[in-house]
Amino acid sequence: MTPVLVVLLGAGAAIGLLTVALAFVPKPPKDPEQERLRKFRAKGTRAEARKALADRMLQLVLAVALGLGGWYVTGWLAAGLVGAMAGWVGPLMVQGPKKRQALTDEIESYSQWAEQVRDLVGASGSLFEAVVLSAGNAPAKLRPAVVNMAALARTLGLPHALDWFAAEMRSPFADRLVLGMKIAWDSGARVTEAFETTARGMRNEVEMRRRNEVANSRAWTQVVAILFVTFISVGFMFVFSRGFFEPFGTLIGQVVLLAAGMLIFGCVFWVLKLSETGVPIRLLSDEHAERAAAPAATAMSEGT
Repeated sequence: MTPVLVVLLGAGAAIGLLTVALAFVPKPPKDPEQERLRKFRAKGTRAEARKALADRMLQLVLAVALGLGGWYVTGWLAAGLVGAMAGWVGPLMVQGPKKRQALTDEIESYSQWAEQVRDLVGASGSLFEAVVLSAGNAPAKLRPAVVNMAALARTLGLPHALDWFAAEMRSPFADRLVLGMKIAWDSGARVTEAFETTARGMRNEVEMRRRNEVANSRAWTQVVAILFVTFISVGFMFVFSRGFFEPFGTLIGQVVLLAAGMLIFGCVFWVLKLSETGVPIRLLSDEHAERAAAPAATAMSEGT
């Protein structure tokens, strides 16, 4: 035992010395432009973080309220757990279709803006003028970012403005448009044909997602109807015929009730996951977009 103890003590001492040595290693200096970009983007993500926190708090409050309510009314721990599951899954049932619709609206916004830029390029012959002129009439979802991008394009040039737009939007669909614009800007290629292809591809994706949403809505309506009828029937039976639920007061009955609740809400959660639509991967990594957009972010921070 003594040699083993010596080895362990030596290993612990070596790890401690290595930790102390690493603590004194100087960290690489931070790029000030990268820091400005992170601070600038943090202002835009606070609203999203607050909304996500509010959604989680709503789920937590509903889960606690329904869990305690079910436990208080029935006196069964299993009923409280089933109520907590209902409170947690309920908001997800409402948020799921909204998130899918928001994603479809986002793709449609990019498609509409691509078509606007295509038409303006065909009329003016200049990609810079097309981007600047499209700012005022861009889709509402993209208009603030497009207006800022147009302002940056006037001061820093279109490539830096496009880099800032990709870093700000953090969307694979924005990456498609930015890459197409930058390639056309650098090579002098025909922008009209490129934007026609991009807009058509996005429009086809919107139509495909809308068809999928119609199919999902039918299945989702059936799930909601089944759950509604089930809970209304159980509620009426519990009020007017409580003797029917006496077997659930035993230990085996509690286990069966909890298992039934887990099966029901597990199936609901499974349907929610199946109805989710995938999002394409980004063509521009966050690190690349942040590094390229650093000058534009510096100009924006100095302007504000």
